[in-house]
Amino acid sequence: MLLNERQDIIKYFLDNDKSPGHYQDMGIFKYGKKLYPEMFYNEFAPLHYQIIQLIFNLYDPLRERRLDRQAAVICHREAAKTSIVTFLFPSYIIYNKGLIPTVRLMNAGWEGSDIHDYRIIQLTNFSEDYIIIASETASSSEGYVNNLRSILETRGDLAELYGEKDPRMILLDDDRLDDKTWRKSTFVTSDNTIVRGVGTGQQIRGRQELKLYRPTLLIFDDMYSEENTKSETSRHNLSKWYNNAAINSLDSVKGKSIWLGTMVHPDTVIKDFRKSNSGYLRLEKPIISKEELKDIVQLCTNNEGQLIIPSKEKAVEIQSGLKTLSWPSRHDIRYILRQYSNYKNKDQLDWFFQEYMNEYQDPEGTNVKEEQFYFTEISYWLEGNQIAIEFVYEGIKWLGRVIWHIGMDPASSSKKRSDDTAISLCGMARCFPRIPGTDYLSQEEENPNGKIFPIIMHLEGGKYAITKFESMPGMCESIMDISNIYELTKNTQCAVKIELAAEQEQILREILTYFREKNVFMNIYGIQSNNDYSKAERILNTLLPIFQRYKKVICNIKYKKLIMKAFYQLIMAGTGDKDDYIDSIYLGFKDIQVPYLFSNIKDNNKSEDDDEYESHNTRYKDMSKMVGESNAWQYL
Repeated sequence: MLLNERQDIIKYFLDNDKSPGHYQDMGIFKYGKKLYPEMFYNEFAPLHYQIIQLIFNLYDPLRERRLDRQAAVICHREAAKTSIVTFLFPSYIIYNKGLIPTVRLMNAGWEGSDIHDYRIIQLTNFSEDYIIIASETASSSEGYVNNLRSILETRGDLAELYGEKDPRMILLDDDRLDDKTWRKSTFVTSDNTIVRGVGTGQQIRGRQELKLYRPTLLIFDDMYSEENTKSETSRHNLSKWYNNAAINSLDSVKGKSIWLGTMVHPDTVIKDFRKSNSGYLRLEKPIISKEELKDIVQLCTNNEGQLIIPSKEKAVEIQSGLKTLSWPSRHDIRYILRQYSNYKNKDQLDWFFQEYMNEYQDPEGTNVKEEQFYFTEISYWLEGNQIAIEFVYEGIKWLGRVIWHIGMDPASSSKKRSDDTAISLCGMARCFPRIPGTDYLSQEEENPNGKIFPIIMHLEGGKYAITKFESMPGMCESIMDISNIYELTKNTQCAVKIELAAEQEQILREILTYFREKNVFMNIYGIQSNNDYSKAERILNTLLPIFQRYKKVICNIKYKKLIMKAFYQLIMAGTGDKDDYIDSIYLGFKDIQVPYLFSNIKDNNKSEDDDEYESHNTRYKDMSKMVGESNAWQYL
């Protein structure tokens, strides 16, 4: 191949200044199509254009530190995201190392970036010294590395075009210094690009042969699976490894990271990516939008509730009106409906939504949703022998009465890996809205009896002794503290409920004795485990009717972390490894009553900025005269 011809081809591959309407002509896609036709035989889709644009944005000179160069691609299965991110792009940058591609960089914030707001620049910093590809297991990451190495070893046409890259193995120094073995998971090119594969949890820095280097590009591919998300401990360890060991190993100036995967469980690093201040460039792409999927499923469902797959001709007609298909030429509407029907027939729609919709559950079939848990500050005070409560919900202050119950699930063992002892304070509150600066109440609910809110006020847990022992807190003291802090001892409707299993009856006796010795009288009793039902059934049969009926659960924002931990245990009930925190909440809500209507309630907890709130009776005194009721506002 002549020098000028080689230069023209390389220049052609470096031209990535293409608009979304001409994305097929991007240099990197032409590179993939021409040089790896056996792998990229399908047409690329707008989805792939967005993925590549996202990656190119990491090389924007305006992004000066690794914290500015973090990206996450949350995408459905069978989207070719692994082929593009773990093979096409690494090979592209290995062969074009030190060259200067022209790219079109989107300026908007990535989830829904504006295609009209862009810059065309040349990337003069387009090179990597040390690339790591991480996956769930070491063997899968090793496979990605071997794919790249085999190209360098066997493709003479690429060597003729770009020059010989000559992959060299890196020796692995074992404890047996005289026994050196070739390392399968790592190689280095002739121009000193190190490529290495690691499994999640493996050490990234510290190897003798790599100790002078920090990774400049970290690619994470499918680090989560159904298996490694079942355990709360494994989820915690994976997040800790990702945030502390992996990301922190990056070169602080040159470092870049790309995370790609699907939604397997809500308690993963994805929840961190989705925070508005996370600093991650984020692209989320389901196979089709939830709205269009719902419309198509309804359209193709007959009167008997059966989903009918449309004919090819009908499918073409339907698809012409769709706007959100991620890869229409590969995953048309018939394929999507077939997959949906297949999972539905097996009663596994949650899996469909995990695999294809970036949702961890079927929204239509979900028994309880994360957004039902509303976190806010909650104030309370004693009024007579009743407990008053106030909080802000949806921008409106609500005032009412509450009945508290304490639920405690004692740990069966003090061993580190066993469940924690968990103690919750739950309540049912009857509340009315207080709207500042107006002469009316909220018309959101036309119920003169007020609005009922389940409340999760307090949640704690850990390793407890029955009474305080050395540095270990005591169950007796903790329940006493909660009773005093939240005024439970002044309200005879409040109670303490403790789950009992076999030898745990002694715990109840010790707590009763402790309260008696302190001259504190409370309704304290044990709840025996019913062997006719599993613990998961007991929890779900108690909590789901409450959460579904009242729609929102008001939660003390002070305990958000533990309450979310309980939520994850709730949605995994029966399949997860722990249920201690949600079990204590189940006990807190079990058999709890709703307060009766009240005629008046004073705001004894008024703050200095609360003067704008008039009392209800004053505001509605004219109506009171008409209807002869001091609490006439209740009837609005």
